[in-house]
Formats: sequence, C-alpha cells, structure tokens
Amino acid sequence: MGFEWSSKRVREAKEATGLSGDEIRRIAQDLGIKNFNSKKERKRVVAKARENQVQSAYQDVLGRDPDSGGQQHYINQLNEGRDIAEIRNEMYGSEEYQGNINAATTAANDRADQFERDYNDLR
Repeated sequence: MGFEWSSKRVREAKEATGLSGDEIRRIAQDLGIKNFNSKKERKRVVAKARENQVQSAYQDVLGRDPDSGGQQHYINQLNEGRDIAEIRNEMYGSEEYQGNINAATTAANDRADQFERDYNDLR
C-alpha cells in the first residue's frame, strides 16, 4: 500500500514546523505512517519533527545530544510557537557554548605553540 496524503495535514505540519513537504513526508514514512489524513498522524509527525529539530540544534551548536530536561524544555517552547532559529541563538549565547569556544581556542593555541616549538627545535 502506498503513502496517502492529505494536503491539508501536510500544510498544517509545514506551518507548525517550518519544514518542507518532502521533509514532512520523510518523517511520516520514518514513523511508518501510511495514511497521513488524520490530525492524530499530523500530531505524531509534528512531534517527531520538533524532536529532530532540537536534537539537531544541540548537535550543531553544542556538539552533544540533549539531556532529557533540555530537550523537553525546547520542544515545549516550539509547541508554544517559538522558532527553532531563536532557540539556536539562545544556545549560541549559553555559558556551555562559550565554554566550548574558549576550550577550542585554548586547544588551538596550544597546538600552534607546540608547532612553533617543534619548528624551532628543527632549526
């Protein structure tokens, strides 16, 4: 049996998540949904899409998986109408992100210093 669309449900899911129709369809198929004509199925797709958006934001910005409390916090914010871009910006301003940047900068400086010492030893 093929995949049955309801353009209304797809439009609702797109509006709720900001994702394309193709992305909505992929999520529905990943969930094993064959008939995307009900509000119940739309809610499942939107919930999974929001979970994916938060997971991606954590990975992209903080370089880790979300803890359950943080993930639920941001999913709740998406459910209340907040945009994922706003959430990402908040993550970029977090102490954790700033700590990661400082650690990466320190590590890069340490490698550069070691390279310079090694180079000078060769001369």
